[in-house]
Amino acid sequence: MFSNDRNIEKIAKLVDLLKDYVCLQKDSMKISATEKLIKLLTVFILSLVLGFIILLIVVFLSFAAAAWLETMMPKEMAYLSVAAFYVFMFAVFYVKRNSWIQQPLVRIIANILTSE
Repeated sequence: MFSNDRNIEKIAKLVDLLKDYVCLQKDSMKISATEKLIKLLTVFILSLVLGFIILLIVVFLSFAAAAWLETMMPKEMAYLSVAAFYVFMFAVFYVKRNSWIQQPLVRIIANILTSE
């Protein structure tokens, strides 16, 4: 049954097709991994750029708030008031870090990695 030349040729073709399929699957996985890595890097770089811009905005708004508060209180008290506000905000963010920062980041990364 297997000694027939036609059967041997069919088996050889089948093996070649199977090798091609495995190579195509491997290439597809490489492309998918590359795409996901690019998405992750894009999100990371975009977060850095937006974070830097937000940091600059906060710094300038802080100076503006301190300058405005100087009209109502001494200069030192104005800057201390702005600093106290940031200490309070840090405490709030620290307490809520899990629900406000960690869980959304995990969801974003999981969506990127599990997307087709």
